[in-house]
Amino acid sequence: MSTIIGPSPGLHSFEMPAPHPAVSRAFVQPDSSAAPIRLFPVNLDVKQAEVARCLLVDRKRSCFVDQWQSSAIPVFISTDPKAEELFCRVRPACSIFLDLHDKGRKFDFLSLTDSMWQTIATDQLQLIYLKLQVHQPANYVQLNRLPSQVHVLSMPLLLGGSRFHITVTEDFAGDCLFSRNLRPNPSPAYEYDWSCIGSPTSDDRKAAFDLLQQQPAKGFLTVSIPGHSDARVATVPMEKYLQISRDSRLCISLNGRGPWCLKDGELFANECFILRQWHPTIDLNPLTPRDGIHWRIFRTENLLQTIAECLANPTDCERIRREGFANFRQAMSNQLWSNCYVECLADFLENPTKAAWNYLSFA
Repeated sequence: MSTIIGPSPGLHSFEMPAPHPAVSRAFVQPDSSAAPIRLFPVNLDVKQAEVARCLLVDRKRSCFVDQWQSSAIPVFISTDPKAEELFCRVRPACSIFLDLHDKGRKFDFLSLTDSMWQTIATDQLQLIYLKLQVHQPANYVQLNRLPSQVHVLSMPLLLGGSRFHITVTEDFAGDCLFSRNLRPNPSPAYEYDWSCIGSPTSDDRKAAFDLLQQQPAKGFLTVSIPGHSDARVATVPMEKYLQISRDSRLCISLNGRGPWCLKDGELFANECFILRQWHPTIDLNPLTPRDGIHWRIFRTENLLQTIAECLANPTDCERIRREGFANFRQAMSNQLWSNCYVECLADFLENPTKAAWNYLSFA
């Protein structure tokens, strides 16, 4: 069906590492084995494979496989220490890189080494690069050395969902994946007007915390200690934080070192109303939740005013809360986002040009 799915130009006898059994159990579905686009997860843990599933698997046109074959598209995680070696040895005709990491405020980057760039250029490979945290989209015009072969795509949220950091700590239990923890909250007994729990990992968060300390409405604010590796041992343990959120009329989600925070998915999955801090790239991806429909966006300097407006319009907030949950449930369970990505991917495999990605590509 495509012009670029086919034997890799590299060492065909070289085997990719087999997926972890937990990844195979969770993501390789027998009933989707006839899908023509086959994705092979390379050293992904469960939460990273969940990101790939939400964006790249529709089970009709695309599926995961757990046996390496040269016609498959390998899906790498950019922080894998073996990614460079595996990519340069196999030299897949088409591959996908998930870049879910965040190296700090206002620091844009592509995690491709000189050897990888050289391999792409020499063998005329095609690489699809899914980038989570983006500060200045215009920076990627210079960062992308091979724009006709490397295609940088945006992402709609920090997906996956785990009590562990998306790249730092491996997770093969997946007990906190959003898709496994969709919990309707049809008739909340609100205890708080608003809640905000988080660590001061950015200037945006600190500015919001300073304002919230002046907020007279009945709220729950905890500025937690950063650096924990497991959210269950955080200043406010995960289970308690989620219950507080479900008991709050407004749940405030703040920018960390990039625009996206794990809190967004956690709150959507628990049918909470999200009051989301604005970031210049918050709407870079067209599938991102929409302001006033799935959540409310606030500018930091207007935070207290926005809280007052929301509390004065409970009917509107309830509508947004329900729409946000319904939209997120569709994304987690009914291929809302993967239908869009896979359609573009199928077009790309037929005609590997940047135009195939339409609005998803920004470099």
